[in-house]
Amino acid sequence: MWNQSRSSRRRQDAHFDSDEARVHRLRERLAPVRGDPFYVHLADLRDALSEALAGASGLWLDYGADVSPYRELLGGCQLRSADLPRAGRQADYLIDESGQLKDVPPGTFDGVLSTQVLEHVPDATSYLREAHRVLRPGGTLVLSTHGIWEDHPGPLDLRRWTIQGLEREVAAQGFAVRSCHGLTCRRRAAIFILEQQCLGSPRLAGLRALLDRASDALLAGERRARAPDARLYLGILLAAERL
Repeated sequence: MWNQSRSSRRRQDAHFDSDEARVHRLRERLAPVRGDPFYVHLADLRDALSEALAGASGLWLDYGADVSPYRELLGGCQLRSADLPRAGRQADYLIDESGQLKDVPPGTFDGVLSTQVLEHVPDATSYLREAHRVLRPGGTLVLSTHGIWEDHPGPLDLRRWTIQGLEREVAAQGFAVRSCHGLTCRRRAAIFILEQQCLGSPRLAGLRALLDRASDALLAGERRARAPDARLYLGILLAAERL
């Protein structure tokens, strides 16, 4: 990404921030459809987030919000958004490249939601420390990130985690980890990888939809797993409490 010309990066950013692209990202995450390029994992992620956020209350922050695709899963909670300054975005709070929040006092929020953000921030430790700072004592962090995933600069794509590695990093910043699961595991993950590498063409969307149905029907038990049960997983979902 950084080898592209400045004008090329501006064109890519403009497409990412178009109304059409925003609507597509929102629908693809909140209501994934069989045959979508990322259906298998995004369906697992949405269902796991729905369970993790059930019963949430109070004031929450979507930390690296983009289009806040999972807003509906927070039910009656108040939700504020934070994101990098970008044309066309209406975030409640701005964050800098290291994840630092501007104008947010300590202990402001009852919960912090972070979905597929941590792999993109230059300083993951600083980002987690800032999430800890803005949570009240006893507040909840719900965070998802990647296990195995293809590179996707936006503009940065910097790291991947194991379940144990993510638990360790979050705990080191003052959280008590309550749960941490691999998402889209084992053979279900293998099917997804096959689709990405061999069936990416739009002309093959029908075949992908058939594979997705088979994966849902036959491999539902492999949507999630904990270490050491998980060996191959596309994502990780962690829930923790601020000490």
